[in-house]
Amino acid sequence: MSAHPRIRPGALAAAVCTALLSTVLASPAAHAADPSPQRHTLSGSRPGYAGADAGAVPADQRLTARLYLGSRDPGGLAAFLRQVTDPYSPHYRHFLTPAAYQRRFALGPAEHRAVADWLTRSGLTVTRDTVHYVDVSGPERAVRQALGSPIHHYRTARGTVSAPSGDLSVPSSLGTEVVDAERAVTRGRMPERPFVLVSQQYLADPVRSAGDVHPVWAYAHVPHGYEGDATEAVLDRIERFAPGLRERVVARASMSASRLEAYNANYVGGDILTGANTPRQLVLRPRAALDPYDTGIPGVFLCSAATPPGPGVHGMCGYHAARSALHHLGDPHGQPPGSRRGPYLI
Repeated sequence: MSAHPRIRPGALAAAVCTALLSTVLASPAAHAADPSPQRHTLSGSRPGYAGADAGAVPADQRLTARLYLGSRDPGGLAAFLRQVTDPYSPHYRHFLTPAAYQRRFALGPAEHRAVADWLTRSGLTVTRDTVHYVDVSGPERAVRQALGSPIHHYRTARGTVSAPSGDLSVPSSLGTEVVDAERAVTRGRMPERPFVLVSQQYLADPVRSAGDVHPVWAYAHVPHGYEGDATEAVLDRIERFAPGLRERVVARASMSASRLEAYNANYVGGDILTGANTPRQLVLRPRAALDPYDTGIPGVFLCSAATPPGPGVHGMCGYHAARSALHHLGDPHGQPPGSRRGPYLI
C-alpha cells in the first residue's frame, strides 16, 4: 500500500497501490466496461488491518475512497530515488521540488482525465483530483465495478471499517498493456503496441529546427537484434496521444536494432544502454578498474554510457572522464596545456 488514509465510519479505506494508475496511463482510452472478463490483480492491495469480517456492505451504501496515482515513468523514478539516496552517487541528496517532480514524473492532464473518465463510467463521482491522488465517492456497487472486489465491514481495535474483501483489480486493458509489451520483447516477439519514448530536443536547442519544421526523436523497445522496421508502430503510439501527427510529418528516418549494432559495435543487439543496468554494472562497467575512464591507451579516455554511472541524460560519464583526463595531465582543476597532445574522449 502506498499510504494509510484516514478511516471514517462508512468510508472505504482503500489506498490503491501505485501500479493502478501507472497502468491507466498505458491505456487512457480504456474504461470500466471492458469487453474482456479478465482482470489484472493488484497483489497486496487488500488492507492488512481487514481482520474479523462483519459482513458485506449494502450495494446502495455510499462510500468514499482515495486512489493514489503512480508515476508516468516508474523506472525513471526508481532510478532517481536510488541516486539521491546513494552516498556514492553524484546526485546524492539532490532532491526535486514539487514542481520539478510534477514535470518529470507525475501523470499529465490527459492521464488525469482518463482516470476520471474510467471512474465516472463505473458510477463513481470524482470529488478531488490532485497530482498524487484522486478522491471518489459512490455506492458500493460502483466501487465494486471499478475495482473488482466486494466491500465488507471489518471489526478492528478502532471500531468497524469498510475495506475490500480481496485484492483490487482493474480491467486487463488497463493493467497489462505495458507489461505485455515488455514480456513480448523479452521473449523475442515484436509487440503490436510497444513501449515508446519520445523526445523533442529542439525545445531546448532551437537551432535544430528550420522555420516551423521541427525534429522529433523517438525509440521503441524491440526484441534483441530486431531487423524489422518499427516506424509504423512508433507512429501509431504517438498518434494515439497526439492525434493528427501523421498529417504533419514531412520526412522521417529510422534505424533498426541490427543497424544500430552495425553503426556502433558497442550497441550489441541494438542495446543503446550498452549492457545490463544492474547495480554491479553501473559501478564496474566496462570492467573492474580504479579508473574506468582510462582505456590504457595514452591520451584516450572513455566517456560513453559504458562507464559509471551508466546510461541516462545526466552527462556524468563525460564529466568524470574529463576529470580523469585532466588528472592524467597533472592539472586536475585547470585546462589542459596547449603544448600537450590529447586527451581524446570517445
